Amino acid sequence: MLTAYALPSQEVSQEYASEHIEDAVWVDAVDPTDDEISTLQKKFGIFSDDIIDCLDKNERSRFDSEEEYMMLILRVLAKDDDPTDLKYPMEPVGFFLTRKNLITVHSNRVTLPRDPTSDLRKRKTYPKSKEELLYALIRRFNRDIERCVRNLEIKIEAIQSLILKSIKTEVINDAFTLNNSLILLNTSILSNANAINAMRKNRLICGDAEMAEIIEDIEIDTKQLYEMTNIHRELVSNTLDAYSTTISNNLNHVMKLIASLSLILMLPTLIASLYGMNVKLPFQDSPDAFMFVIGMSLFSSAILWIAFRKYGFM
Repeated sequence: MLTAYALPSQEVSQEYASEHIEDAVWVDAVDPTDDEISTLQKKFGIFSDDIIDCLDKNERSRFDSEEEYMMLILRVLAKDDDPTDLKYPMEPVGFFLTRKNLITVHSNRVTLPRDPTSDLRKRKTYPKSKEELLYALIRRFNRDIERCVRNLEIKIEAIQSLILKSIKTEVINDAFTLNNSLILLNTSILSNANAINAMRKNRLICGDAEMAEIIEDIEIDTKQLYEMTNIHRELVSNTLDAYSTTISNNLNHVMKLIASLSLILMLPTLIASLYGMNVKLPFQDSPDAFMFVIGMSLFSSAILWIAFRKYGFM
């Protein structure tokens, strides 16, 4: 689906029919069909392969410059079918800058804000060009990722409080799922930062000092997001390491306890076995022989128990 937008002084509004999209400042293409891809190619000179790349969910972030346009692909948060599964899917969004237009291409799992300039209006500033609109969109995507990372921080704290107290499989599965999500999130943000850095070096986009400063701020924000996700990933990894250490220590303690109990029970068994032999044994004719065997067994077990307690085996 193709949607064309105008850029008045204070907001982005839908104004152009699809047959006149070349007159719009912003054209949003959601899961474009073959005919719509052909339209974008004819109206704006965008290669169909580049458009198709933006619809590949595994496409990496990058920046390319062609004769008719410049292309920036960023990985952003996508819709999650199950918001409770601790997974945060990332999918690409393609930004194409032509001489007069900004074209965005993405799947329907990625939701673009209909009014990405609302945060600018709060500061009494409005986008005056397609470049400023591009920067506003990138800021909104970064803010969505930051909000996601803040939510992850709460979930990490909850898992940390449970994982060292519980050995339930569900808790461990949540921790591993969260760790994998953070790795994917961290990798996507890093690739976004590299793509934005490549765009910042392009003189056509950063032609004046104001634009250069804006995109530099965006690059700094993206790198800060990378550092945040990296720290959270380290927290989850350290929690899993602490859990593994705790399990290992508990296992060692149990094994030491079992070995100590086995040795304590072995002596009475040995003494009873000796007095079960068909040979002449001390005190075998004494009426107190049974009590003597019992007493010797208890005494030897008590000695072993005291020794093991003294040296920390029990």
